[in-house]
Formats: sequence, C-alpha cells, structure tokens
Amino acid sequence: MWKMVITVSAAIAGIGATTMSRGQGTPATNESSWKALTTEPSRGQLFSAWANGISKSTGIKQFAFPYSFKFPTNADNDVDGTPRKNSYFGIDISHHNGDKFPLNSLKAQSVAFVYTKATQGTDFADKTFPKRWRGLKSLPTDQRVPRGAYHFLSSNPAQSGASQADRFLEYVNLHGGFEEGDLRPALDLEWDKACKTCADRWQTNKRTPEQIISTTLDFVNRVKEKTGWTPLIYTNKSFLTDVHITKPADIQKLTQNQKIWIFDLAAKDSQLEIADPKKNLPYVLWQFSWGGKLTDGYAGGLDVDSFKGTDAQFKEIFLTRN
Repeated sequence: MWKMVITVSAAIAGIGATTMSRGQGTPATNESSWKALTTEPSRGQLFSAWANGISKSTGIKQFAFPYSFKFPTNADNDVDGTPRKNSYFGIDISHHNGDKFPLNSLKAQSVAFVYTKATQGTDFADKTFPKRWRGLKSLPTDQRVPRGAYHFLSSNPAQSGASQADRFLEYVNLHGGFEEGDLRPALDLEWDKACKTCADRWQTNKRTPEQIISTTLDFVNRVKEKTGWTPLIYTNKSFLTDVHITKPADIQKLTQNQKIWIFDLAAKDSQLEIADPKKNLPYVLWQFSWGGKLTDGYAGGLDVDSFKGTDAQFKEIFLTRN
C-alpha cells in the first residue's frame, strides 16, 4: 500500500534577506510591512465546512486512509501491517498549529516533508513562518525534511495575482529565500473566508470564473518567471463548483500543464488509497485528513498529505525546478 507525506512549502533557489539570487524577484522588505494572520479559518476548518455538507448529503463519514492518521505507525505500514512502498506522507502547517512545533522530530516520525504557510493576499503574513522556515533549514542532516512554502490567494479585486506573487516571494526572501532541495512553492486556491461561518469572498466580491482563473494563473506565471518554479495549485472540484468553474474548457484552462494538490474525502477504494478520479482533478498530491497525529511532540490535529510514486518521481515533481 502507499505511504503518505507531510507537506512543507515551496522550493526555489537560495536568497538572502536583502539580496536576490537568479530570478528570485524583488529584494526583501521588512517584517513590519505585513500584518499578522490571526482569525482567518484554517484549511481544516474550511475543509470541514465543506465535508460536513457532503456528509449530510451522501452519508460519507470517513476517509480511505484513517482520519486520525498517526505518524509513524500509519506512514510506515498499511492497515494490515504490510510495510508501505513508493509512498510519501507529509503535512502542511500554519499558525493554527501554534508557535511551538517539533520540527526536529518529524523525520524520526516518518514525516516525509512539510509545507508551511507564508502569506495571504498582499498584506498578511503567517508570523510562525520565519521561525519554521529557518528552523527546518538549520536542522542536522539526519533530522531534516524537505520544506515548502505556500501562499493563500485572496479574492480581493484590488490585489492581482502578480502582486500577490511578488509579496509572497518578498516574504520568503526576507527570511532566507528558497534553496535547492526545497519543495516546489504552492498556491492555495479555495474558499476565502474571514471566519469559519462567514460567506466566501470569491462570491461576495462577485468574482467571475474568468477573473478567478486569470488571478490564479497570473500568480503562477509570476512565480515561474521569478524563480523557475511552477507552483502547485491546491484546490478541489467542490470549491470550483461553488465559484462556477464547471465548464470543461474553464477547468482545462485553469489546470492544463499544472501540478494539482487536491483536498478531498474518499470513502471508496480504501485498499487502493486513491482519491476517486471520477470526482477529482488529476493530482500529484492529496490532502486526505486534517486530523492526523504525531506520536511525540505535538498533540493537535494535522493536515496530512499523500504522494504515491517512486523516489525519482517525487524528486522530479517536488524538488526539480521547472
């Protein structure tokens, strides 16, 4: 059976806080130019709101993988105790996981990689990012896991995709920049809410499918231009349906030649541990739980992500600049 991976943010060439390496973009500004994220819902809360609706309408109550996926037990072995092969498990984290997180014990618990939230829109930053980004880099080789950075795309009509990309790169650069061996950067495209029960601002801002697609691709293209990396796009058909991106031509325009990171429930095919291809976008990474657990060092729930493939495929998809 497949192993799973815990994700960390994007991979790009090294940059200092006040200097630029090739194609990394504008020089870093200072920390005071960003507001701290504090009250926005976590990925798990956004996902939960969607999942609760699905559960009520379909009766689905669990994931193919154990909801309370536990590291290292479930990462190392299948449910029948068979050692997993050709699978990686990772996590994605943010300030919602607190300011203390056991970075130095992740590898020992079979966490394969980590994505950490950096920014949201052009104005907000996750203030746990600096410590985690530098901390993951500074770990001894035998404790280090690949790190990745991600940006949450704002629906604000005044904030273009390109301007959000510039600010994302500025913040990462401010705290050391991307280096070879980091994960491909990622873009979070989902419901944009001020609180868990608030309305989705993609809809209240009356953003059309064309505008959402354009904003997304403008971000992707700017990051590619400045870093050489094409970011992962984290999204799901359920969100796309909510914002009326349902026409095959629109979905193709958004996803063609992109690497997609999905979030979804999958009650079927528990032995295969593959998200239903009929209900999902083609994907390279699957977030299947927000209730994952570490054995040591952290008692809260975690977003857990799965990659299925060989070491060479993982390197090509996540660690190779293209």
